[in-house]
Amino acid sequence: MKKIFLLIICAALMPWLCAAAEALPEYIYGEGCYVAYDPTGGSTESVPDDSDSRRPFEKGLVIRFDGGEEHIISYGIFPGERVSFPKIGDLPEGERPRIQPPGNSRPPTNILYIRCYIDGEPYDARIAFDEDGNCFLISCDRRPKPAAVTIPVFPVKLNGQLVEPDAGEYPILTYRDVVYLPLEDGYCRFLGLNSDCSSYLNRLTAAVTNGGISADTLEFAPAVSNNGGELTAEIINYNVYISSQDPVENQELNWPLITLRGMTYMPLTWDVCQTLDWELSFDPKAGLALSTADAFRPSWSSPQSHGMLGAQFSVEKYVIGEDCYAGYFIAGMNTDGSDKRLIWRRRGQPEKRFGAECLAELGRYVRLGYALDSYNTERPSDIVPWLDGSVLNITVTVTVVDDKKTYLAKIDMENEKLLGYEELPPMDADN
Repeated sequence: MKKIFLLIICAALMPWLCAAAEALPEYIYGEGCYVAYDPTGGSTESVPDDSDSRRPFEKGLVIRFDGGEEHIISYGIFPGERVSFPKIGDLPEGERPRIQPPGNSRPPTNILYIRCYIDGEPYDARIAFDEDGNCFLISCDRRPKPAAVTIPVFPVKLNGQLVEPDAGEYPILTYRDVVYLPLEDGYCRFLGLNSDCSSYLNRLTAAVTNGGISADTLEFAPAVSNNGGELTAEIINYNVYISSQDPVENQELNWPLITLRGMTYMPLTWDVCQTLDWELSFDPKAGLALSTADAFRPSWSSPQSHGMLGAQFSVEKYVIGEDCYAGYFIAGMNTDGSDKRLIWRRRGQPEKRFGAECLAELGRYVRLGYALDSYNTERPSDIVPWLDGSVLNITVTVTVVDDKKTYLAKIDMENEKLLGYEELPPMDADN
């Protein structure tokens, strides 16, 4: 009878014991502070203060400084619908959560480095917080995915030079039957690439554009690692810009950029080669041959090269024709010729940059590629610019005294002339 009674008591207590076990917090200690969290996490939506008392951490991460009160960092700072965390003891030593002290920062701001799972996917997050309970998410990047890569067994010829695929610290790779080239300085100079792999707005980015060939022979770093057998690269959650100001999330690509030994690799897919105007061929016996010498594409500035504010105004955009291209800067320009922000080039001719004097009859200040909405606010136009021979068809916003207007203009870029224009009604502000 006593055993039956004990079993009944245990059964009654079991849900409460399990809930209590789930709510057992983990602690991360910094200099004069700590952060505590429930590994099971919770919803990233706001949780009311009267939430289940058995789950006090449902409201978020708890921070406390010596002599101060506890503050709650809401899970709402994380993207997605639900967030959870690994137990500290389950992580390798180098991947455990830690708090970086503020150093000389003003105001003094600590940074929490912590692994988390957002809707089941692993992320690494950086969270800034201070003694007043202020906090914000600096970055939250998806953990790299492994990618099994191999070194090609067929010949590789780049701009007429035969290259041993396994030569160098950053060998040529294949991933999912596509050849990948390292964005090493030697390769970029030899192929005529500009590459910028860095951080922009606290997000890793990889920007690649044509830049002009500056080396007659391919030189690369000698190998210090073993290039034999199967290698493991990583797929990092970059924002990728390939000859475009419009980013693509790397892990969403069929053939994403990969990294090996800290070097970024770019795939030689048909889409990439077409975008860069490269000629690619493959023969089972002759191998792969890539020619970039006759590439006809502009060398544009990557958004991150201008910094957070400059990227909104200083980046140029291009319209590509069959044997020519036209360009313009996102920023507006005066029509007195002081701003050389119009760009034109025909194949076989040098690129030229000129002012907007030809648009002076529209107004004193113009902005290309934009249109006004019903609130009289400038927005990127719904009309995609296009080239008809040397004529650029593009929307132009104009400021005339206290009034603003939108025109569809026809600009002969080769002869720097305005051929015609028509006024457009405002765009729908709700779209």
